[in-house]
Amino acid sequence: MWDALLGRDPVPLPTDEERRELRRILGRRRLVWFWIVTVFPAVYLASLIPGVDDPFKVGYVWMVGLFAAAVWNGFFTLCPRCGEQFTGRWYRRNPWAQSCMNCGLPLRPPSPPAKPSR
Repeated sequence: MWDALLGRDPVPLPTDEERRELRRILGRRRLVWFWIVTVFPAVYLASLIPGVDDPFKVGYVWMVGLFAAAVWNGFFTLCPRCGEQFTGRWYRRNPWAQSCMNCGLPLRPPSPPAKPSR
């Protein structure tokens, strides 16, 4: 609605190569969520293993993995269309942005229109 009022041009549909890169960005985000969701079960399972003196060491290693995945997602994810960081610039960053913070390429673009059958 605001785009129509402000006169912004709609973002063109992505190419197949751009769609492939957008799926990789989604995969990186899923990896971050994997680390977030599995930290407590991993520590709990480590506490059940006999001979493990400190199960929280597993938690520390898990947090390092979470940090690495979050940095990889936030700082090293480039937009396939404009080549800038997908999550924005250093002064305006959103690691969970649903579109490129620079060119507006949506992370989950609409499907191209179906060709009518004859």
